[in-house]
Amino acid sequence: MARWLADPEAGPPGGESFAEVARRVGAARDALLERHRGRRVLVVTHVTPIKVVVQQAMLAPITALYRMHLDTACLTEVDCYADGPQVVRSLNDTAHLEQQGSGPSRGR
Repeated sequence: MARWLADPEAGPPGGESFAEVARRVGAARDALLERHRGRRVLVVTHVTPIKVVVQQAMLAPITALYRMHLDTACLTEVDCYADGPQVVRSLNDTAHLEQQGSGPSRGR
């Protein structure tokens, strides 16, 4: 467990390392961009792939994954432009949950 949490190349037994997830997510993102060029796409997934998309958009090191927190059912928006750049528009947005009275408490 300690090695998995300290080394993005180390995976848990029978599982993927963060580096492997990053390669898989990057390839999937590129395929989506090619297939849906110029269109808006909604992707629903687990926390780690979302963190990877954000990390790659920000050109941050993969170890940035250890420094991100995403709440359950949050929304994260990343714009991907045809000429390559990506921009994180929003991160960990839970306003839609708070309106329903089920959002994270954040000590309130």
